[in-house]
Amino acid sequence: MCVSIPMTSGDSRASEQILLATSHTLFVREHNRLARALHRLNPHWDGEKLYQEARKIMGAFIQIITYRDYLPILLGNEMQKWIPPYQGYRETVDPRISNVFTFAFRFGHLEIPSTVSRLDENYQPWGFRA
Repeated sequence: MCVSIPMTSGDSRASEQILLATSHTLFVREHNRLARALHRLNPHWDGEKLYQEARKIMGAFIQIITYRDYLPILLGNEMQKWIPPYQGYRETVDPRISNVFTFAFRFGHLEIPSTVSRLDENYQPWGFRA
């Protein structure tokens, strides 16, 4: 029996893919954990300030994962060619997302497998007996 538990995220596609839904859930929970910790340190902050400050931290965390961990695996030796090391903040650089981002964003969706295998204690597909 398959039970579907709807995810209330504001987007009906949020629970279409289990790995993506899991990642989103972890990031939301970490955001909330950070907001609680910030509230303990800054009890005078209102809810909006707590939300925005935790959001900034999570944005930085996701950037670290993307640029330090994910892109080097994806791009390999080409990484430094396309994305040079950070040289510091420059006011003349336009911070907006370019149109080409939409194509790169769609590429990430192609990397999500259509199925997820459940593994047993021996890391074999669940139900498989040799």
